[in-house]
Amino acid sequence: MQSVPESDWKVFTKVSPVAMKRFCERVLDEARNVLADASKSSHERYLALYQLMGRRDKELAKAFDDYRRSTAFWQIAIMYNQRLLTDEEFMQFSPETRNSILATRENSIRQRRHAEDGSLASLIIGPKQNS
Repeated sequence: MQSVPESDWKVFTKVSPVAMKRFCERVLDEARNVLADASKSSHERYLALYQLMGRRDKELAKAFDDYRRSTAFWQIAIMYNQRLLTDEEFMQFSPETRNSILATRENSIRQRRHAEDGSLASLIIGPKQNS
């Protein structure tokens, strides 16, 4: 899918700021946990925070930078799979977009089973969860 229909673009422009707020709140919670870890030295906490912010900044960029209709499909997929969109928000997108995102997610899961490589697929489907 190259670009989303106009109706999905309108939904995307409405839910994207809300999803970014959720992402930032999540990262700030993680940062607070890193900073509150009294079992580590100040320098260890600094390094952990620096690494966390570097990782999350890359995720933020993939999900929210390059704000164009032609990139919206992948951004919606990333937001959905990182649980930044509620089910209600996701359901506002057209069935075509939703089904394409879910199919892409399933394909990525199958590919991940064969090779865990930290590629874009891991951002689309989210972190590997322990069973």
